[in-house]
Amino acid sequence: MRPVSDLSSLAGESVVVVGSGFGGLSTACYLAGAGADVTVLEKNEQLGGRASRLEADGFRFDMGPSWYLMPDVFETFFGHFGKRPEEYYTLTRLDPHYRIFFKDGDRVDMVPDREANKDEFEAYEPGAGEAFEEYLAKSKRNYEVGMRHFVYEDRSSVSEFLDPRLAKYARGLSLVGSMQDHVERYFDHPKLQQIMQYTLVFLGGAPNNTPALYNLMSHVDFELGVYYPDGGIGAVVDGIVDLARELGVTFHTGAEVTAIRGRRGGF
Repeated sequence: MRPVSDLSSLAGESVVVVGSGFGGLSTACYLAGAGADVTVLEKNEQLGGRASRLEADGFRFDMGPSWYLMPDVFETFFGHFGKRPEEYYTLTRLDPHYRIFFKDGDRVDMVPDREANKDEFEAYEPGAGEAFEEYLAKSKRNYEVGMRHFVYEDRSSVSEFLDPRLAKYARGLSLVGSMQDHVERYFDHPKLQQIMQYTLVFLGGAPNNTPALYNLMSHVDFELGVYYPDGGIGAVVDGIVDLARELGVTFHTGAEVTAIRGRRGGF
């Protein structure tokens, strides 16, 4: 997809987006915001893709993602249209963020308070409190550089990755080694290592084969926080759908796409 700032040439064009997951919904919004006539086709009877829900006997169950992380991404998305997430759904920051149960019966809460978490780490291992601070500082830099210069910049060709400025941005990032090696440089206690590595479950990876760069998830976890949208993740889907409709997007559910026919000069 073109950079968001380079969609004006699509104004007045008819565009079809296949699928209504978060990627499809956000794409539809950006295109419609640029003036395109957008139609979203979804094969299921409800919108949201993997973020589906089950409603039964007055209860609502999230069938897909259940954690609301990286609130800055949602703020950036809605902000592009002059809106805020809070205009479409209500968020509650969880306290504690979560509770960890170890197999020996020990348990620990991670809370939205850096000093409290620092003290918790220090209680397990002398010096781990300061190590926690250093680890989060590294994680924050990796996150901010990664988001600013890689995630939010469109690099559609190999040559763009040869930009010498990228070497400057990448200097100091955790580009070498595994998460296991990286965490072990900061903490000796196995429980602290497990706490810092658990976010890998979101990636489906193991600490010994996941790049150390993914320590940036600790910044998401401990600093940006864990939230719960009232009504579940489905409420976030509803909010983005509402925004899309305000922008003029049309939705069709139960509309499975079976083929895409290209034209000469097309794909």
